[in-house]
Amino acid sequence: MIHPSRPEETDDPMTFSIRTAHPTRRPARRIAAASALALAALLAAPVMPAGNALLAPPAAAQSIQRIAAVVNDDVISLRDIIARMDFVIATSNLPDSQETRQRLLPQVLQGLILETLKLQEAERLGIQVSDSEIAEGIRQVESRNRMAPGTFLQSLQGRGIPTSTFERQVRAEIAWIKVVRSSLSGQVTVSDTEIEARQDQLQQAIGKPEALLAQIYLPVDDPLREAEVRDAADRLVSQIRGGANFAALAQQFSQDPTAAKGGDMGWAPLSTLEPELREAVTATEGNRLSDPVRTAAGYTILLVRDKRVAGEQQAGSGAMQIVQVSLPTTGARAMAAEQRAAVAQRAAAATTCDAMAAIATEVGTPGSGRLGPLTMTDLPPALATAIRDLPLNTPSRVVPVPGAEVVVMVCEREESSALDEDKIRREIETEKLEVLAQRRLRDLRRAALIDIRL
Repeated sequence: MIHPSRPEETDDPMTFSIRTAHPTRRPARRIAAASALALAALLAAPVMPAGNALLAPPAAAQSIQRIAAVVNDDVISLRDIIARMDFVIATSNLPDSQETRQRLLPQVLQGLILETLKLQEAERLGIQVSDSEIAEGIRQVESRNRMAPGTFLQSLQGRGIPTSTFERQVRAEIAWIKVVRSSLSGQVTVSDTEIEARQDQLQQAIGKPEALLAQIYLPVDDPLREAEVRDAADRLVSQIRGGANFAALAQQFSQDPTAAKGGDMGWAPLSTLEPELREAVTATEGNRLSDPVRTAAGYTILLVRDKRVAGEQQAGSGAMQIVQVSLPTTGARAMAAEQRAAVAQRAAAATTCDAMAAIATEVGTPGSGRLGPLTMTDLPPALATAIRDLPLNTPSRVVPVPGAEVVVMVCEREESSALDEDKIRREIETEKLEVLAQRRLRDLRRAALIDIRL
């Protein structure tokens, strides 16, 4: 996944894209019409026969260094595609089958192409990403997923997935954030009138319906790609309804800043949504997935997690820092009931976050340690309920969550108001920047020479 916002995996040397040395990048050429049609055909239908190296398990893949695509001066190999597929399958709870790999191929290929374009633009602007920035990006991914530091890459390595594919994804997202900030942020201004209008809009929404939403957004940046993008949205809906992890797929494929948080949009007043999205939310029950919704800019898949009346139950809406002791009930690290009870008893006696953190370190289970900043919407519902009114430095009761029992202590809690002027200004700036970023990425794609060789 990976929402520095976007997460994902690997522990081999970097193999995703083989970059060629060149003192000056040659001018990009627009892809020829015939090539564009070939690309559309490739993404619209199965392109590889059963038993092909791309669809076979990595151990059986042949000629995996073969070139799969060329994006301007950079190469994407079959090995890169296989590694990313392995990562997506492992983190999204998808079955590892030839059918799954066939369906993932168009989405994975397009994701790698966009990733390459982002890295190329960063290189053109002289923007670099340090190893420490990548490490911090991975730490944020672990924090959002309530994992102890270092455990995400370890889990990838344990599944035989090269960590380089995830590290490259993190590098591309950090690089793109820098591109947007350095070259586009100067074009964004937010007036007092815009802030006041947003405040009025939010104030008028009090007492009216709002929904806790997550989204996967797929833009249609070229009318010729309408059918291709719609097919991709349909495939994602089918995969999620079949048991795939929504947040993991959002991190991989959504083209929206919320992808970094698994698509999480938080609580959204229905009155602030586009009419098509508002209609979809109204028609979708809580904790249900919508069909793909066509808006002016593309397709959106909505996960309607909950509904309520705005202005109610606002406690705990701000950011928190917590310490969690996780007691696995399933998997290789599962603890016996007696052992879980003993550790839980020790955690219940802790009176400070440092003491709780020491127990978490000693236990050393995945998910144990300091986590944050988090909001209530980042937590499983049962855990959010348990700590909503929990005083600081007070252990929670033992809370069952999928695959474990947890004891949590809230170390810091910062309440926030939806009408806060600085918060609204940042939100509007982010929205405007995202529009500019999508336009820049669209222009890069249109100007690029993209040669698909599968």
